Amino acid sequence: MISDQALIEMAVEEGSQSPTRKESTQKMERVFSLASFARSTDITEAQSFSSDETISSSSESLLSVGMKILQSPEHESFIEQNLLPKVSDGRLPQQSECTNWLKYLIGLVCTQIVLILLSSELAAAVILRLDFVRYLDFFAAKMFSDPIIILINVIGLMCTLGRSIIIDAVAFVMLLHGKRRRVLPRDSSKRLVHAVVVTQYKEPLEVLDATVSSLAESTLAHSAVVVLACEDRDPHADEVFHILEDRYGHYFRDFIKTSHKLVPGEIAGCSSNENYAARQVYKYAQREGLDPFKVMLTICDADSLFDPVYLEHVEAEFWRTPGGARAIYDAPINTYRNLKECNLLVQACEISRCQDGLFSGLQFRPAQSNYSLSLGFAKEIDFWDPSNTSEDFHTTLKAMAHTGQGQGVVVRIWSLILNDSVSSFKDRWTQAKRHMWGIEECAWTVEVFHHLRLFRWVGIFGLTIQRMLFGPNVVPIWILLLCPSVRALILALKPETLYVAIGCSLVFKLFGWIQIVLREIFMRRYILQDRKHMMPAGWKNWAMLLTVYPVMEQVAIFVFFTCATWAMLWRALRHKSIVYVVAPKALAEQKVNGDIGTNNNNPIIKKSA
Repeated sequence: MISDQALIEMAVEEGSQSPTRKESTQKMERVFSLASFARSTDITEAQSFSSDETISSSSESLLSVGMKILQSPEHESFIEQNLLPKVSDGRLPQQSECTNWLKYLIGLVCTQIVLILLSSELAAAVILRLDFVRYLDFFAAKMFSDPIIILINVIGLMCTLGRSIIIDAVAFVMLLHGKRRRVLPRDSSKRLVHAVVVTQYKEPLEVLDATVSSLAESTLAHSAVVVLACEDRDPHADEVFHILEDRYGHYFRDFIKTSHKLVPGEIAGCSSNENYAARQVYKYAQREGLDPFKVMLTICDADSLFDPVYLEHVEAEFWRTPGGARAIYDAPINTYRNLKECNLLVQACEISRCQDGLFSGLQFRPAQSNYSLSLGFAKEIDFWDPSNTSEDFHTTLKAMAHTGQGQGVVVRIWSLILNDSVSSFKDRWTQAKRHMWGIEECAWTVEVFHHLRLFRWVGIFGLTIQRMLFGPNVVPIWILLLCPSVRALILALKPETLYVAIGCSLVFKLFGWIQIVLREIFMRRYILQDRKHMMPAGWKNWAMLLTVYPVMEQVAIFVFFTCATWAMLWRALRHKSIVYVVAPKALAEQKVNGDIGTNNNNPIIKKSA
């Protein structure tokens, strides 16, 4: 016999499928009538029972309950329509559902430029009209003569420099700490199983050998499941896997291979491969009876060289972080391994990028390239989006949306994973465009508006827009020179005032230059010197760093960030995706020693671009 609760649910489900309240009511009445009649007769007679028959008192009471469920307002209020999340199954939209917003992103940036130019023009015009120029000249003249102003300037300078020195000192200490062993729980029931997913497609054997070898040297290799995430269209994947399994499989808890086959709606790249591999790992954990929230899933590139204590640091932070099962653990990116052989402009770009991540202080940095999160948390955020390109940033945003933790969802790990830089200018430009296609995240954050509470959405949207569209790397400061009043204001200043402004700017640039050189010396001498496969910096590297680095850095930022972003904004006007091209990165040793397990003519060791 059907229970009252089941009857109500069945009636409401039937009624909710109708477009109007009248039809819903009629369908519900018929369900209750049929059910009431079925309680006293056989199902054949119940099927022919008409909704016009008399409804029993029991069914009438059930009908009143069911009707109350449906007696909601015909129309949502303004707040429900515009400010509150829509009723859903909790699933956030995929990237493929947000592509209609891409073509508007360039308009957003252009609007920002117009507002910057208008406000700057207005401000400069007001300064000129009210003759504030003389106050600027007066302040510049007193800057080195008035004792009070000198004292204020000295205090301000010392505070600024002191803050930078403290941030660097803290980073130095933590990087040294990142090379040391960590104390982990002695209770085996409170230990994690580590699943490391190495995504690869036609990678040279030398590259994968070095990555898996570094994992085999890990202090927690015995508790690690290494997953070689391959693509179904890679003809040499099985051969490479078996070679690596024979060499290193006995070091790990398990060594497995997944083979991802592209299906409609997916794009070729790391995200779709990682999504498939992570789902297979989840099935593996279920078969093994493992708690998914005690399986730490680490995503890495094929050319990732792990510090032996990296997994220890991830696990240690997991147990020391409140709600650690729902956090992302990320180490600063470092692409110094083969920096020596790179184009000088590429070197300047990578030094700037890596130092920005390492010495960012309290600034938020999303997960990038290599990161870890619990398998249970990956399941909660629906793993990876197979239609997305910038999977690391996207995963960070999904984690922020699901947890409401904001920027605190990313936990810094100070044990470094080394990756290769691309060597040539052309390949770095290809990689830069793929990185800057991260503008697609702006379209995604617009689409999730109706899925999140307003204030949570504002935080995520603001972070994404500021990082991808509104930063100084997208809109350089020199565009202010397009304003006539700004140019007139500069020309109206006394030469002495201009000298002071330029001098102060040069002092800060000089300090920044010295700071970068000292950071490089520290990193090379104390952090990277003993890392396996690490190439020492040559005299050309140091010569560039000590002579023309400040200029090279600005040129690199303009080319690989500003120009690449605008190229992708232009592409977004006409296209909804970008072809994922793997930038060639390989161990330099293969150039002179290509016989690690195979010979130079074997396609296994040739890197696909």
